[in-house]
Amino acid sequence: MKNKTDNECFKWSLTSAVYTQKKDPQRQNKLMRKDAKNFDWTGISFPMPFNRIKIFEKNNPNYEIWVFGWKNDKVYPIRSGKNEIDLLYLKNENTKHYCWIKDIDKLCFSQASKHENKKHLCRRCVRFMHSKKALDEHRDLYAPPMNQ
Repeated sequence: MKNKTDNECFKWSLTSAVYTQKKDPQRQNKLMRKDAKNFDWTGISFPMPFNRIKIFEKNNPNYEIWVFGWKNDKVYPIRSGKNEIDLLYLKNENTKHYCWIKDIDKLCFSQASKHENKKHLCRRCVRFMHSKKALDEHRDLYAPPMNQ
């Protein structure tokens, strides 16, 4: 999301994920600002501290947010949710920023394999399995719920 005039990248990334725009989805526009009002932002301050996402989820019980980090050209999970609304949390010395991840599989695929066969992503550990069955077995055995 391009939001140079405010610190509300969490709001705009989430709104973009839920109310997808076909044209220029990275830009704020009148419709996006209207759509953002469909969420309850009570008690939320911006920039959105990472540890306050639970407040948003409490205000908006239909949404639970997955957050992933990025370090050394690798994606890693930070917090899990039930919905597949994926945000990437980027930070450096001067900036913290949320971005909507439109397709987590595509983002993570290059770190999994050089092969182009279909892979199935375990979102909790960001590992790919060769089949849906293998992924289901992996989840049952090795992927306990993440702490939030």
